[in-house]
Amino acid sequence: MADSLTKVDVDNHVQEVFQKQQSIFQIADERIKESQKKQKEQYQKRKGLIDRDFKTGSMVLRRNMKQKTRKGSKNEDRWLGPYTIVEISKTSCRLKNVSGKLLKTLINLSLITAILLQYQVQVIIL
Repeated sequence: MADSLTKVDVDNHVQEVFQKQQSIFQIADERIKESQKKQKEQYQKRKGLIDRDFKTGSMVLRRNMKQKTRKGSKNEDRWLGPYTIVEISKTSCRLKNVSGKLLKTLINLSLITAILLQYQVQVIIL
């Protein structure tokens, strides 16, 4: 009789340990997924891979690619503009400057950034 009680106790103990293990694994899995989501967002933010919602009529700045290839380019602006998006496709867009003149070339969407509202107000005032 004593042997059967210990066997029941052992079985109960094994079930309790198994349930604790399952709950710990579930918590760990949730934390891993949350951490991976944060890491993905940080990577996309750092690499500029976040989808941008550009629309026609949006005010944007264009990256100064000449500045990257020239010597003494530290004094040049990194961004040119402001520009307004006239036409937009999947990967590129056509821009016009403040005076209304269209740029000759299409600009890749990765080379433009949205203007902050504060900057837009300054442009309108000028």
